[in-house]
Amino acid sequence: MKGKHTLQFGANWRLIHNNTSSNAISFDSAASGAGNISQAAIAGTGQSFDPAAFGYPTVSGGFGTSYDNAVTAIAGLLSTINANNNYQVSRDGTQATLVPVGTVIPRQFKANEFEWYAMDSYRLRPNVTVTFGLRHSLLQTPYEMNGQQVAPTIDLHQWFENRAIAAKQGLGNQPEFSFAPSGQGRGGKPYWPINKDNFAPRLSVAFSPGFNDGLLKAIFGGPGKSSIRAGIGMYYDHFGEGIVDGFSQFGSFGLTSTQAAPSNILTPDNAPRYTSRTTVPVNVLAPPAVSVSYPATPPDDPNGAGFTFNSNGIDGRLKTPYSIAMDLSVQRQLPGGFTFEGAYVGRLGRHLLQQLDLAAATDLVDPKSGMDYYTAATLMTKFALAHGEDPSAVIAPIPFFEDLFPSAAAGGFSATQNIYTGSGGSSACPISFSGFRWANRPGREIGAPFRLGLLDTTLAHGGVSPVCALLPAVPFWDPQFSSLMAWSSIGISSYHAAQFILRHPMAHGLLMDFSYTFGKSMDMGSDAERTNSQGTTSTTSSGLGPGSTTRSFIANPWNPRLNYAPSDFDIRHAITTTWVYQLPFGRGQLLGSKASTGLDAVIGGWQLSGLGRWTSALPFSVVDTRGFTNNFLFNDFMVKTAPVKSGLFHDPSTGAPIAFSDPAAVVAGVSITTGVPATLTPLRFAFPGEAGTRNAFRGQGFFGIDASLAKSWKVTERMNLKFAWDVFNITNSVRFDTNSIDNGSDDGGFGLYSGTLTNPRVQQFSLRLTF
Repeated sequence: MKGKHTLQFGANWRLIHNNTSSNAISFDSAASGAGNISQAAIAGTGQSFDPAAFGYPTVSGGFGTSYDNAVTAIAGLLSTINANNNYQVSRDGTQATLVPVGTVIPRQFKANEFEWYAMDSYRLRPNVTVTFGLRHSLLQTPYEMNGQQVAPTIDLHQWFENRAIAAKQGLGNQPEFSFAPSGQGRGGKPYWPINKDNFAPRLSVAFSPGFNDGLLKAIFGGPGKSSIRAGIGMYYDHFGEGIVDGFSQFGSFGLTSTQAAPSNILTPDNAPRYTSRTTVPVNVLAPPAVSVSYPATPPDDPNGAGFTFNSNGIDGRLKTPYSIAMDLSVQRQLPGGFTFEGAYVGRLGRHLLQQLDLAAATDLVDPKSGMDYYTAATLMTKFALAHGEDPSAVIAPIPFFEDLFPSAAAGGFSATQNIYTGSGGSSACPISFSGFRWANRPGREIGAPFRLGLLDTTLAHGGVSPVCALLPAVPFWDPQFSSLMAWSSIGISSYHAAQFILRHPMAHGLLMDFSYTFGKSMDMGSDAERTNSQGTTSTTSSGLGPGSTTRSFIANPWNPRLNYAPSDFDIRHAITTTWVYQLPFGRGQLLGSKASTGLDAVIGGWQLSGLGRWTSALPFSVVDTRGFTNNFLFNDFMVKTAPVKSGLFHDPSTGAPIAFSDPAAVVAGVSITTGVPATLTPLRFAFPGEAGTRNAFRGQGFFGIDASLAKSWKVTERMNLKFAWDVFNITNSVRFDTNSIDNGSDDGGFGLYSGTLTNPRVQQFSLRLTF
């Protein structure tokens, strides 16, 4: 201390080791279902197993998905096939060898962290204190100590940015890139550069009004009866360990690749069949290289080992996530020993980690007309919906398709018309892909850039002829990757809340707190750092499929702000109360004040404590399970077009808990077989480029009261015996979990809850001896 100043200084150094061994990503996998086969369906498509194609009655429109699921299961049709390939880098870093399936893969990550701070608490006046300070954080990028670390040989962030720039100019993708060993363990570059400018200033003011008379005294209660506090500060996250832990659990960037059969290419005829629980038909994929030499360039043949899916990458320019926290509070003493506090609390998150697909199909712009792919595709899809997905309907020419695919115009029809119907074209550009005709693709448009671009100029996929070999310079995709999911520090968030707290200190045997919070949390995604692109965390064993509600991938990486919506954990209202009450029984108390020693040992000294909590509803989304609009990997969120009541309802026939009063009405008109929106349908498919409506609905919140009745006896000077009766969820209330809602728009159980936020009432009795 010096005069009115109180100075503090400090420093902290941490050495972090993160050692794991896992075979979680050492096995191949396959799954059944119609969603990934040609036309993403069977019923009504004219393919094998479609009854109508063989003269039998047509499958009812509302039963299409159920039929598809049943027939693919009976036939053992495997449409989703993934091969996980892991490699071990040699000691000299010149090559890597394929690791056998099922091998346990060890990883040893290390990092150093150093922080220092300086703070000054300045007593400006007897009733005013100003505190300001600065904290500086240096966070070393974690690295694999044994050199099992690989990174792109280029700046992947700039590669992604260049793809966007080129697309706006009507140009193709960026050059292909390679991988090579990296990391501090080999004296190479880290996953991302260390951020040396993480300086976090903080400022706060505390003021105790000392008004002795007048209105201000009545408001603030006089000297020492109230306080006003305000503060603002920056806080940097300690990050990186969750990312590398994800590498251990889900595969390391550049050392693990997933080969997948492209969506909507296999047909019911050539799709492999189930033979046993331990046999995965990876023979339909190109065999992986037994060894690779560095620098290694991933193959670019989409019909072979190219066009792979990488689920765990990193943008090479990650920045340290930080938040700006703000608060303003007023505290006032009230009669009877009560204290009331009202406060504003805010937090703005910046450079937050989000996962996006760096290799997503670009929003290509036609240089001649200035029209982009998303606009053109949306026009095509709206026409299909308006005309009942009728392939014979005549659509007006769309400049994007006319300018970029001129040879598709033939037979007296425009290029737009032939692409819409999936047939026709010219000898230079034959079109014969009825399995993909745009007329039947609303909600499943992602196959369009696959067939319209470079990837379809060499070989017909599954009997589908190339659309146009004329345009090798207009690829939408990078041929090396179908998806390249990566962590990027592009996220933002905001939280604003009003808090009101009433406190009663221990007096007359009662201590009590009561608080109410009205707040709102918004972000672009709510996934934790330890989460992979499938929604799986390092502490869970399975990912979040289309029927899951917490999926925070960036739907459109070219416009990530479209994801900005209420957080997955957003709660608008929250009430919490706690209490401790010493029961007025026993010697010296209201009842039994003159009790004998024996009676006092029985009735005296009992304490009742408890906790109660109530919150408003948590949000959830509805997912389009018809197919894929913007990405081969993720189904998109549906778009909310009209008010929809959600919460807790019960199925009138079964009594089952459901999230909508009439789930069938919510998705009416978006059937997989027709796709024609009904009048006033409250939901529709996301059009190309849209992110859908994230967290547009509310389920249930939480309610629970816990209490404990306890008493202690002093056995000896150093020995105490304590009895406790604890009851959790006293009211045995049931609140259902929004994460358990079947939110797939085309699922048979759409809207059904399958899990709860609360646990059934539990009582426990304990007797504890301490000495």
